Amino acid sequence: MKKPPYKIALLFGSQSGKTALLAKSLYQNILDRNLPCDLYDLEGKVLEDFKDYEVIILATSTYGDGEPPDNATQFFQSLKGSNPLSLGEKKYYALIGIGDRFYPHFCQAAVDFDQEFKDRGFQAISETFLGEFQEQELIEDWTSNLLYHLDFIVLNQTSGLE
Repeated sequence: MKKPPYKIALLFGSQSGKTALLAKSLYQNILDRNLPCDLYDLEGKVLEDFKDYEVIILATSTYGDGEPPDNATQFFQSLKGSNPLSLGEKKYYALIGIGDRFYPHFCQAAVDFDQEFKDRGFQAISETFLGEFQEQELIEDWTSNLLYHLDFIVLNQTSGLE
């Protein structure tokens, strides 16, 4: 008997609202492919809230001096303080970081999230995107690549990257 497809949690941390818009667009792209996905604003959320998801996609901006946006701070702290995945658990992640190259800590929150996911044993399913909101063509390329890998992972329950 075939297992049900993996579930995707699409999370966003956004200070100004641009990253939230990006996440909502990505969410619609995922739904258009008939993949099981839920969208969450990270306000008040912790890693444990997403334990039933096999795939976590995070869209985040960077705020202040390289910190996560206000609504993602609690989630970041819970990720940082969590234990590595136990053997037998398989969790995947993808990350898109939005920032402004003018600032010295460009997309630092995404870089920090990326490291924390890796340190916890999550497997990346695509290259982490670090860019500006205006770089729509690059974002679309990243999205296409992500969707390709999501189709494979969610339906086949393997990344094909092993």
